[in-house]
Amino acid sequence: MRDSVTRGWSLKPMDAIHLATAKWAKDQMGLSVDEFQTYDLPLGRYDALLGLQICEPYILQPPLPNIK
Repeated sequence: MRDSVTRGWSLKPMDAIHLATAKWAKDQMGLSVDEFQTYDLPLGRYDALLGLQICEPYILQPPLPNIK
C-alpha cells in the first residue's frame, strides 16, 4: 500500500493482502507463481512491482465440441 500511495494510486486493503500474499508465495515460499489472475484489471499496474503477470482468469483446456 505504501508503494501505491507514493505513486498516487489507490489500493484497497484486501487487494493489498491478496497481492502481498502472491508475492510472498513466490519470494519466500519458493513457489512457481507467475500470474495473479483477477477480474479487477486496474490491479495490472502492480505487475512490475510484484514481478508477476496480472491477467484475467483463463483455463488451459480446449472448448467443448458443439453437439447438435
